[in-house]
Amino acid sequence: MVAAPTGMATTTRIRVSSAEHEVLDQVACLIGSLRRRDLAARSAAGVSPEKSVLARRKRDITSQSSSRWAGSIVRHNDAGYRLERRNQLARRESLQQAIAVIETRLAVPVPHVDPRTKNKIAVRMSVPGRRKTVTGYADQRERATKQRRLQHLRAELAQTSRDIATGRVAIVEGGKRLARNRGNLAAAAITETEWRNQWQAERAWFHANGAPDEPHGNLTITVTPDGTLSIRLPRRLEHLANSPRGRFVLAGKARFAHRGDAWAAHITRDVNGRAGSVSYRMYRCADRAGWYLTASWNPTPAADFVPARTPALDFPARVIGVDTNADHLACRVLDQHGNPDGPPIRLDLDLAGPASRRDAQLRHVLSRLIRIALRYHCLGIVIENLGFDDARSTGRETMGRGKKGRTFRRTVAGIPTARLRDRLAAMVPSAGLTLLGVDPAYTSIWGAQHWRKPLSTPQHEATRHEAAAVVIGRRGQGYRARRRVGKPASDQRIAQRRTTTQAVHHPDRGGGRTPRPARSHDDRRPTGRERRSVSRATVTPASPRQRRGADTVQQNQ
Repeated sequence: MVAAPTGMATTTRIRVSSAEHEVLDQVACLIGSLRRRDLAARSAAGVSPEKSVLARRKRDITSQSSSRWAGSIVRHNDAGYRLERRNQLARRESLQQAIAVIETRLAVPVPHVDPRTKNKIAVRMSVPGRRKTVTGYADQRERATKQRRLQHLRAELAQTSRDIATGRVAIVEGGKRLARNRGNLAAAAITETEWRNQWQAERAWFHANGAPDEPHGNLTITVTPDGTLSIRLPRRLEHLANSPRGRFVLAGKARFAHRGDAWAAHITRDVNGRAGSVSYRMYRCADRAGWYLTASWNPTPAADFVPARTPALDFPARVIGVDTNADHLACRVLDQHGNPDGPPIRLDLDLAGPASRRDAQLRHVLSRLIRIALRYHCLGIVIENLGFDDARSTGRETMGRGKKGRTFRRTVAGIPTARLRDRLAAMVPSAGLTLLGVDPAYTSIWGAQHWRKPLSTPQHEATRHEAAAVVIGRRGQGYRARRRVGKPASDQRIAQRRTTTQAVHHPDRGGGRTPRPARSHDDRRPTGRERRSVSRATVTPASPRQRRGADTVQQNQ
């Protein structure tokens, strides 16, 4: 069962004048330079720096800004350093897996040609610790290419291991991809001026952490409930203040359209005489006017998190199973007995274009999924715990070769497993639903074996993805993947012949039709054998073997 999110965030745009834009830009440039300088000092300090190093870092930043700005910068850089360390460890593990797979396949000779038949004979070898035998590469050319790739991976692994041992991290503010585009503007299809604007916009941001004992949860960047935004300027920029105590007040108001009520309740809540702390981040976009303000805070379940209805945790209950694919989500609604209810649902995914468009498309599809779950009175959404980390690290060796292999690897890499799981975990609790994650093993195979044929009708042939959605939903309810033999029958609708004798509740679809109750064993249609006349001596015709035995008995008599 996926837990509710531990944080909430909302963003709004603030319209500023040219003079206000100049002041905010100077603040972003100063805080950005201090942040990048402190990040370099943190990387040089190594894995376990001494307390004196932390104190020296804070003193250097405080002398040019303030103690509050210094605390926010140091905490942010420490969090970024820890994140990059985790990425380095994951990268080292991925390189080790890829090297092990290539070395295993290089140990197998290439296929040799039979001199008599002129056919290639592949060589297969069993490797200790592996269930299946290993096949070598197709020819000597591919083998030489993999040997060069193995040398490259070993060199990268050695460099990554040295960085992990010394505690050195590589973090590029503004993004590594944008930094690489500077040397190849033609391939990126942008001019130098456009690149410069994007680079400055990506690096022009500043943030401030709040505290419960500060007014409205944050003293450095303060936003009142009516939307008044004021910033405590750094020490070197206090001459730009337009308000007492070195504060700069913006004329534009901060209006949070999304989660605005929860934010206002959080900053005005009185908890032992203190309001809830809020962290603010201000940034700008290269192709849009104005500045953006993002507020983030840790919700209190009693006040901030108020779902539409209390989720029921006593499963089995009505759920909707979701099978995640590269271009669509296949969904099936299951009742509390594990029977498919209603027609199959397909939600198309169009993840082409930039990251902002892909994220918007994903949120749109998940919003439709939540509305469907509420319309069918489901209490939970069941998804697969998909993760392609191992497949991505060894995909070149285990997912085919050539053009088909590249196409398949792109398809696997295009499935938004992590983003879908994170987005759904953040959106589901607000609707009063429960999110369940299940083991994805053999869902498509067992769905095609046990559910594809019963779900097919003359008007619609069920797909493997629809059948897999049924297995996923049943697994979330605690049922087995396979169905009982003969229930539901292969040649009848699921709603006409169910596992139980209860009537099935269908949501109102606007037609006003009364749902058809399920049939029991007593009122089922009699079979051909039972419709025979009871006056006949033999109800079941004798087999040829029985007739031969009867003739032999008569001859002996």
